[in-house]
Amino acid sequence: MKFECSSEKLKNALIKAERITAKNPSLPILDSLLLIASNKVIRIRSTNLSLGIEIEIPANIIKEGVVAVRGDIFSNIFSNLPKDEKIKIELINDNLSINTTNSSTLIKSYPSDDFPTIPKITENSFNIES
Repeated sequence: MKFECSSEKLKNALIKAERITAKNPSLPILDSLLLIASNKVIRIRSTNLSLGIEIEIPANIIKEGVVAVRGDIFSNIFSNLPKDEKIKIELINDNLSINTTNSSTLIKSYPSDDFPTIPKITENSFNIES
């Protein structure tokens, strides 16, 4: 997995997704975010098993892939970045490399297979008479 994106769009998506992650979970993977790089977008998923969210942001996908990372650690990296800074993220072995103009960070990743599936919502409508 390897991609480039805007720091502002990623930061806004991470703020929303990280709110859903479980705090002190019984399953350690529930404090993680799932990153999916494909088709010119990054999908960020999080769940606490009661609630789930998936957010898409545009990105330059160099190599497609999927990875899970700790939500709090990953989102804290972007909290103080300036707007419109270009971010380069790459999965190297079992670590996620995050590079900006002035910094480089390496964080541990988790197997994406452990991340729970978020149910798909089908579009059905119905009327309730009042």
